[in-house]
Amino acid sequence: MKLRILIKTSSFLRFILTLVFMLVMFTCLSLGLADLGFRYQSEIAQFRIWMKETWLLWLLWRLMLYSVTGWGIWRCYHSPGSSQVLRQSLLRIAVVSVGFVAICEYSVLR
Repeated sequence: MKLRILIKTSSFLRFILTLVFMLVMFTCLSLGLADLGFRYQSEIAQFRIWMKETWLLWLLWRLMLYSVTGWGIWRCYHSPGSSQVLRQSLLRIAVVSVGFVAICEYSVLR
């Protein structure tokens, strides 16, 4: 009985420590990016201007990536050995992916 409680407690502590570690790493990464932004303001401004000038190429690149991904999903969905359960999972993944792409494109085009 005590062994089960110890195993449950140790896995819970491992989960908590993993979350704390991830939070610390994300905070360090964010602070590092902010530091780079403050140090290289003019270069970042020039990069942003370049991105705005070449927006059409980036749009074409994204459309190409989306079409290749859609083709891959279509091929997986229509593969001869796939079961109905796998097709339903793939369909759910595709719907969530389309929602994520729509949100990302909305944020880019704003």
